[in-house]
Amino acid sequence: MPELAAVDEIVKNKPPLRLFKYRQVNAATEQLLLDNEIYCSTPYQFNDPFECRPLVHLDVHSTETKEWLNRNMAERGITNPSKKLAIRRRMKHSYVNPRPIEELGFDKVLRQIGIYSMTADPASLLMWSHYADAHKGICVEFSTGLWPFNLAWKVIYSNEYPVVDRVKDKAFDSMNKSLLTKARRANRNKSQFRVDIESTSPNVYR
Repeated sequence: MPELAAVDEIVKNKPPLRLFKYRQVNAATEQLLLDNEIYCSTPYQFNDPFECRPLVHLDVHSTETKEWLNRNMAERGITNPSKKLAIRRRMKHSYVNPRPIEELGFDKVLRQIGIYSMTADPASLLMWSHYADAHKGICVEFSTGLWPFNLAWKVIYSNEYPVVDRVKDKAFDSMNKSLLTKARRANRNKSQFRVDIESTSPNVYR
C-alpha cells in the first residue's frame, strides 16, 4: 500500500536528535538567533549544476508507460481519439532522450521550495573553515523534535547525474533525485541534512 510505504520511508529517515548549522556572524545570523528566522535558499540559488536539476526520462515504448499515459488521459477526461494520438506523438517527440527539468516546465515547482541545509557533525574542521568565517563564526544547534527540523532528510551522494523516471520512480525517489542528491567528492561533508519547505515565497520562515 502506498500509504504504508510512505510511513516506512519517513520512519527510516528519522534524523538524529540534533542538527547543526555553521554560520558567520552577520545580520542573517542575528535574525536566526534573535527572531527565530531561518533563510531557505531556492534550488536555483545553488552554484553546483548537479544539484536540484535532474534530467527527466520516459521510456515511451514500454507497456508500463503506455498504461500510465492512458490512465492520465482518462483522469483528465481526454477521450477524443485524435487528441489522444496527438498527445502520444508529442510525448514520443519530447522524450527521445532524457531532458533537463527546465525544458519540461517542472522547474516552476522547484522554484517554490525553500531548502535549509544542516549537518549532524558540529566538529568538522572543513565546515568550520568554509561556512563559519574561517573558524571565527559560530555553530548553531537545532532540535529535530521541533518543526521544521523534524522534517530534515539526509542528503544522498552520487557519482551519477540524477535522472527521474516519470513512470517508474515513486514520489520519494523523485524527491531524492530532485532535492537531496549531491555530487560525491572526496573532501565533502557526508553528514548533511536538508529541510525542504514548499511555499509561494520560500525564503524566510519563523
